[in-house]
Amino acid sequence: MKRYTIRTAALLFACCALLGACKKEAQNIFNMFDVTLELHNNKESAAKEYNEVNPNDTLVIDFTIHSPNKDMYMICIWRAGQGVPGIKIPINDPAKRRSYSDAVTIKADQGVGTTTFRVWALDEDGVYLGDGDKMITLSVKTDYKYLPNRSLFLPDTATKKAPSFFSLSKGTSFNYADAAPISADIDFAIYQKFVKNPSPPAGGPDTTLIRCLYTPGADPNPFPLYDLSSWTKRGTLFSAPVSGSAANFTSMFKTGVAIETEAKKRTINLTHYATFPGIQSGQFIYFKTPEGKYGVMLVHIFTLTYDDKPYLNVSIKVQQ
Repeated sequence: MKRYTIRTAALLFACCALLGACKKEAQNIFNMFDVTLELHNNKESAAKEYNEVNPNDTLVIDFTIHSPNKDMYMICIWRAGQGVPGIKIPINDPAKRRSYSDAVTIKADQGVGTTTFRVWALDEDGVYLGDGDKMITLSVKTDYKYLPNRSLFLPDTATKKAPSFFSLSKGTSFNYADAAPISADIDFAIYQKFVKNPSPPAGGPDTTLIRCLYTPGADPNPFPLYDLSSWTKRGTLFSAPVSGSAANFTSMFKTGVAIETEAKKRTINLTHYATFPGIQSGQFIYFKTPEGKYGVMLVHIFTLTYDDKPYLNVSIKVQQ
């Protein structure tokens, strides 16, 4: 029999998973050994071979592993993506080295999507003995809505056709005329204004044009050229902007739970933000809807269309 160390086994598992070439009917690293693994499912929290779960749910791998021909000295719980197993259980009782039972808690804390676990045994020399050709899969359900690369245009006062209002539930922006009949769905809008620059350039103007954020419920209306007096005010609140990045937007907000955790670190009580230097690229703006759902907006860039219409490009994640 070939000898596989713990690192070699992990590497081979990863390769097989990536290539999708490990078929049950052919001999491979998963089925060439005589170790067998039983998963006990007599409890509601017990992990099966396939499990559909919510983010941060916990399951228990309740198992018995058998090695009919060689003593086991350690049990490893390996999660896909790990270089080496994150959990290692030594078998100190000689009576349990051919059949060992245990229950290990795992957590769906790697974000939305699919992750897999394997349980395998090592002999006295740390050589891989097998895992019974069983894989435990966690399919983590999405608990947030992702709205990538949305455009919010600065309002135009002449035609009022620029889509400066945004609805989270509809996932897009609307101009003044189209937003009015669905005002109960409008969460926020943008505009621009001149404000005093606390550090003006030498010889330059002491005011600066900044981009501002507001909700239709702001009182007084910060952009009175758009009459919102008859609108239904939705009541979404937001935070002051904080520094953010696309990389952190991906890594920090993998679940709705993570979004809420980060949002609760901020004060979310604004209906209007018009403070120097205004809304900038590379910022997070946290918010909370009237339904109690938390979200975060990443401001990617402020730029112009080909016909010189100014807009913000943003991405948004909000709890479902």
